[in-house]
Amino acid sequence: MAPGANIHVFASATNDDAGELQIFTAILDDNRSKVINYSWGDCETNVTSQHQTEMDQVFERAVAQGVNIMVASGDSGSDGCGNKTTVADWPAANPDVVAVGSDSGGGISGLFSLPTWQNALGSPFVRRSFPDVAFNADPNSGEAIYTTQGGQQGWLVIGGTSMAAPQWSGFLTVVGEARQKSGKSSLGFLNPIIYGFSASQRASLFNDVTTGSNGAYSAGPGWDAVTGWGSMQAAALLNALIQ
Repeated sequence: MAPGANIHVFASATNDDAGELQIFTAILDDNRSKVINYSWGDCETNVTSQHQTEMDQVFERAVAQGVNIMVASGDSGSDGCGNKTTVADWPAANPDVVAVGSDSGGGISGLFSLPTWQNALGSPFVRRSFPDVAFNADPNSGEAIYTTQGGQQGWLVIGGTSMAAPQWSGFLTVVGEARQKSGKSSLGFLNPIIYGFSASQRASLFNDVTTGSNGAYSAGPGWDAVTGWGSMQAAALLNALIQ
């Protein structure tokens, strides 16, 4: 998506709350990257109030620094916990990240109130709802990556929202490069921009997905809790975001 991009890889020592806080603090302290990909998640009900408070501050800081955090919305549909309930995904449902889905994790947050830029969604979406955008996440038509799995190394076709999110990350990196070449500042937080487009603008900027469901929610015209606004029409959206 962004050939020649400088990719900075950060890893935490532990896969737990402390590690999540550590890794994002390190990225923001480093302050080189304006786009972060995060293909990880859990269900909201597993998040402690202390950790939510810590990460709320971190994600708010990211927005203040003009950093877009692209988060996989999850691959368990509306059942973020995988236990036949309807629970949102963490941290995809945080209002300070961009949740990327496609026939995927999505729904209504039990933790976060509705951000102002989602005011027009209407009932039942009266709290932070996600995903915001979509990309191909089907393992049967995903992307080929060179990886090691099951003790074997080679090219495998991988799908899921953990592949969809980095596609958007790459696209926003291209947007950032184009803005820089045009003498413009960094883009800033993507969500208020795309939710602020008119319906006629979005018709030429996004591929609206209108069929399919993720369990409790169904795709339809306009925004939905399965695919958000849809996938990008890359050239058109690029031009719109560098104006």
